[in-house]
Amino acid sequence: MTKLAVDFGNGFSNFTDGEQTVSLRSRYEYSSGFLKSNSLESITHRIKYLDSDNSEQMICVGGGFGGIPTYETTKPTAAEHIFPALLIGLAQKTTFNSIDLIVIDTNPNKNQPIYEEKLLGKHSVSYIFNDVLQTLNVEVNSVVCVQEGVGAFKQYVKINPITKPNGLVGVQNVGAGTMDLLLFNKDGKCVAKQSLENRGCLRFAQWFSTQLRNSGVIEFDKEPSEMFQVLESQKLQLQTKNTVMESTTISVANELKTASKDYYYGGCKKMLQALEEFKPYLEKIVFTGGLANNISLGKTETNKVAISQNPLLDNVLGVL
Repeated sequence: MTKLAVDFGNGFSNFTDGEQTVSLRSRYEYSSGFLKSNSLESITHRIKYLDSDNSEQMICVGGGFGGIPTYETTKPTAAEHIFPALLIGLAQKTTFNSIDLIVIDTNPNKNQPIYEEKLLGKHSVSYIFNDVLQTLNVEVNSVVCVQEGVGAFKQYVKINPITKPNGLVGVQNVGAGTMDLLLFNKDGKCVAKQSLENRGCLRFAQWFSTQLRNSGVIEFDKEPSEMFQVLESQKLQLQTKNTVMESTTISVANELKTASKDYYYGGCKKMLQALEEFKPYLEKIVFTGGLANNISLGKTETNKVAISQNPLLDNVLGVL
């Protein structure tokens, strides 16, 4: 039996055994026609599988910024479509046949039975790799949902244990759609949670575009899909003035560092207003999520906040 953990995030889905990890964009779309050759190094997996109703489906997963994003449906529904592609990706790095699955979720108690319905049982996935038709057969024996943020909490307290009897550590996560602050006690129990809707990376991309426009770096706001690429590369492509044929690329790394820190701090301050009773016990707030990779903390700041060891993956690595 192999224990694996998965986080069906609104931006990326991460799947790991603790040693090997696969990440895919959390987007999918239904397809038709024949199963075409597709390299696993490609951004899209084109697969055929049986869904929970035993209906055969052809689907493309992880396809850039196209397709259906997770945040436009329920996470368990998206999970059913994304999970087969994650299985294929991880199977290229390690072997497994029988799985005990840990699922990270924002509402674990509510969604546990739905994940069980969607993911428990046998999975048969057909795909083509190196022009050879292959089939992966896997059985999920158990599904356990855990609270989002507990993985990042466990990773942090391994090195920095809570020192006070009633001490708490906060985990502030910026996902694609929301910003969340979760407070955990010594036992890893989430004792309080506050969320800001529409304050995730989607909103940040729009906000950062406006910041660049206001500072004169760009003339007009960029489309969200273009800004996502800017966030990943930390570079911005600009058209050369007086021509449509030439462009130049500039670094926006410094601007991104400043904006990311301001975004975390602004959201943190707002969420803590609703958690006033817990503030005397709060030892540290740990920033996690992809944007946290951009943040550098000064010496005085580290008294109150910290950056997760691996902001992109600690949520899944920490639960194994």
